[in-house]
Amino acid sequence: MNLLPLCSLLLACTTVGQAASDPLVWSTDRLAQQTYDGGPLLAQRVLSRSSGFTRSLIRFDSGGLNEYGFADVPDGPGPFPVIVMVHGYTSAATYRTTTYTTRYADDLARHGFLVLHPDLRGHGRSQGQADPPFLAAYAVDVLNLIGSVRGHAGQGVLAKARPGPVGLWGHSDGGNVVLRSLEIKPDWVKAAVLYSSISADERQNARQDVISYGGEPVQARRILSLPATVLDAVSPVTALSRITASLSIYSGQADREGPPVWAAELCRRLGTLGKVRECFSSPGAPHLFPAGTTWNTQFLARTTAFFKRELK
Repeated sequence: MNLLPLCSLLLACTTVGQAASDPLVWSTDRLAQQTYDGGPLLAQRVLSRSSGFTRSLIRFDSGGLNEYGFADVPDGPGPFPVIVMVHGYTSAATYRTTTYTTRYADDLARHGFLVLHPDLRGHGRSQGQADPPFLAAYAVDVLNLIGSVRGHAGQGVLAKARPGPVGLWGHSDGGNVVLRSLEIKPDWVKAAVLYSSISADERQNARQDVISYGGEPVQARRILSLPATVLDAVSPVTALSRITASLSIYSGQADREGPPVWAAELCRRLGTLGKVRECFSSPGAPHLFPAGTTWNTQFLARTTAFFKRELK
């Protein structure tokens, strides 16, 4: 999670030709009215060949922006279920396409899933501004990538992709983005994993930024001083009833960036709404489960089992 830039706090940024001076452009209702079609998914070059899959650099369109990322395509004829993996906060200045989410994508690819990992706008080669207001424009990128799958499965990079609803996976900030995507286009996603997600309530995220990163209180006040109707409209927590996908939610009891109470509250709310979900909380686990630990091994196994059950 990161502090929003000043332009976001003042809601004066412009993204994809839309003036964000009206924060309600980022509400679930407004975003649900938009069309998302990333066009053909284009392979740029092969990045690596591993046992069981090939990783390629990809490009797609997101509202007129050229966005990049990677695709892990399993060996074999397919068709393979598609999972879109959404990375969490990383400084845009130091971000690289194959950063910490690679090990998770590779594991799923070895188990027969075609994994697409977008470099969210402003990261790596992707155009646009990083850290958009409420992270909502990141959901636009994710949905345009899913739109590419829906419109072009069986072609090019997606030659082995199975058409139909996909899976979503998101860590930290990416968990918030995943929730938004589930609410904006409920019928596009069948199953989703939230891993150490930040809050679904933008009020809590603003308060936590100050605690975690020592931001000036005035910055949080700018967010918290927005009208309640605006904060409700742009917070995923208020639109949970729209979700139709099954969810698998993970948190670490030692997580200081995404306090486990947030995951517990989300699970409670989803249960009250009758949404299908499974929730795991690991004692002692931090925000990112270190490779080789029992926490990480269990997470990989459970994630694979969940997606196999829901997507295959």
